[in-house]
Amino acid sequence: MKKLIYLIVVALGLVHTVNAQDSGSTKAKNDIAIGIKAGLNISNFVGDDAGDANSLIGFNGGIFVELKVSDKFYIQPEVLFSTQGSKSDLLLEGNNIDISFKTKYINIPVMAKYNVAKDFQLEVGPYVGFLVDADAKVTFQGQSESVDVMEVLKSNDFGLNFGFNYDFSDAIFFNARYAAGLVQIGDTGSEDDIKNSVIQFGLGFRL
Repeated sequence: MKKLIYLIVVALGLVHTVNAQDSGSTKAKNDIAIGIKAGLNISNFVGDDAGDANSLIGFNGGIFVELKVSDKFYIQPEVLFSTQGSKSDLLLEGNNIDISFKTKYINIPVMAKYNVAKDFQLEVGPYVGFLVDADAKVTFQGQSESVDVMEVLKSNDFGLNFGFNYDFSDAIFFNARYAAGLVQIGDTGSEDDIKNSVIQFGLGFRL
């Protein structure tokens, strides 16, 4: 993490509607449900080289397909756009430098969901992520500047999601999920033990 920060400093030179009459209960009658979801990210970098990284707020949103396997078991692949990252403070030659890493991923999770109680499901599944943009905003002595950091991060991520869903209705549900990155995302050649860590909260809408 510190190497990434130093490289950056050097580079800078210092809605939904349900038609109940026509379709009835979406979840109860359909083996396949298509929907949209969106929510809040609380993300961070973790790992031996993450240093004193702090959480960054972002968002996620995209589409999903809910496939009914049995009355209690579902498979749900998703395609999500996710803004993630981390914030760090560095003391360099007696000067405080604040850096916000902001990354943008296309994440593709495949979740297995199991009904453990009425309207309540536990979920677990892997995800693969594709980095589409990354920059770092450096604030020094009241002035800020941004630099592209795509070259010092790997283009792919892989990890494991686990969480739960609560159905408010057949159409609307609440989702809470933790996404634990399992692979290093740094790509500088050394001090690269940095992984994504993201807590997600949001709402989903079955169409």
